[in-house]
Amino acid sequence: MATRIMSNYKAIKYYLEGNGFRGVERLMHISHVSVINWGKQLASKIKNILREK
Repeated sequence: MATRIMSNYKAIKYYLEGNGFRGVERLMHISHVSVINWGKQLASKIKNILREK
């Protein structure tokens, strides 16, 4: 579980540093669709936190 969370974190970090979804796919050997989905999940969580304030 912790390894998966770290890979999600790394993938999102690479994306935020300017790599495209397919670039992250090549760097980490994971599907670019997974990176997109993780980004959407993170954005949703951030929106919920901001709504609570």
